[in-house]
Amino acid sequence: MTPPRITGVSPVPVAPEVHVNHGARQSPRITHGRDARDTSARILCLLVFCLVSSSFVSADEAPAKENQSLPLLFHEDFKSPDGALKRFTFTDKDAWKIIQDDVNGTKQNVLSLVKQSAYKPPVRSPLNIAWINDLKVSHFILEAKCRITTELIPHRDLCFFLAGVDASHMIYCHVSQQEDKIHNQIHLVNGKDREPITVKHAKGTPWDGKYHTVKIARNDAGVSVYFDGTLLMSTDRQELPEGKLGVGSFDDLGNFAEITVWGKKAD
Repeated sequence: MTPPRITGVSPVPVAPEVHVNHGARQSPRITHGRDARDTSARILCLLVFCLVSSSFVSADEAPAKENQSLPLLFHEDFKSPDGALKRFTFTDKDAWKIIQDDVNGTKQNVLSLVKQSAYKPPVRSPLNIAWINDLKVSHFILEAKCRITTELIPHRDLCFFLAGVDASHMIYCHVSQQEDKIHNQIHLVNGKDREPITVKHAKGTPWDGKYHTVKIARNDAGVSVYFDGTLLMSTDRQELPEGKLGVGSFDDLGNFAEITVWGKKAD
């Protein structure tokens, strides 16, 4: 049977396409492909610029006013050479100069031990010392940014002095490339030739051509020596409980870019 044919029905009209105009407001543009990469690159460059800028600012920041509850007592960065030299007493002033050096990428003034001092101590002890003037302390933290300029030899050293009373009475921290019975030790000079008093030892100090931060701390527990934040050696001996502070070397050469002391002044 053939189905009946339906007639008289109009086709369903198709709705016309409507374009809605919302004035100046448009849908946000979606960046993709090259546009997105360009935007990311610009953001990355801006972040790098901010980080580099902040690092330059921090390099010139003043030291903290307090360190482990000890107030700031001394800071020298050798920007003013004549004034800086007047803040120290040297075993031989002709052995020291203010020079310019590359301090890990930044050209700046440093206190340089340029030759051996014409000095003979009354007992066996270091020859090259720069004592900080008008400062005697008991408990303290000393930080020095420094480097050895002597060529690489097993026992090259820089020294850091505390409890300075006179030429025959002091303690010094002998921070040396390699340890033996006298090198890389904490020594007591108490009216006679130096005597090692180290309790915790280190096999050596990783000196290279760069500047490093040496920290010397004294408190009720004794004296501790740190190299770039790592504990090297310590002693619990309590002789000579207060005195002057200084930097130098037994018989090598080196530069000091910055010296900072927080501490308790001696009575």
